[in-house]
Amino acid sequence: YDLIAGRSRDLAEAERLLFIIRACVAGRVLALVDEILSGTNSADRISASIDILGHLGGTDSLVVAATHDLEIAAAVTGRYDARHFSEKLDSGDFSFDYELKPGVVDRRNAILILKRLGFGEFVKG
Repeated sequence: YDLIAGRSRDLAEAERLLFIIRACVAGRVLALVDEILSGTNSADRISASIDILGHLGGTDSLVVAATHDLEIAAAVTGRYDARHFSEKLDSGDFSFDYELKPGVVDRRNAILILKRLGFGEFVKG
């Protein structure tokens, strides 16, 4: 971001993403995209991300994209090999095995984690 120059997070991210897209189209590159278009609203992020990742998947580049948006992950299934990390929530404690597992994560855990951390009075879900 650059508040003085008037460059928002969304604008800065879009410029970096366009650079990645052009590099992928121009030749074989390794492109790492983390939480694509995270600086914008969810409706635009999901729609545009699905289109962009679909386009990138058609290049000769190796594209690794990380997202917490299940809609994006579901929409690109088949074009990308989905993998995920997950934690174990046993007896009130957290553990993380750092194992990359196949597929899109099949459970929701953020609210449970928040409640175990003490957010119970603030989080209803």
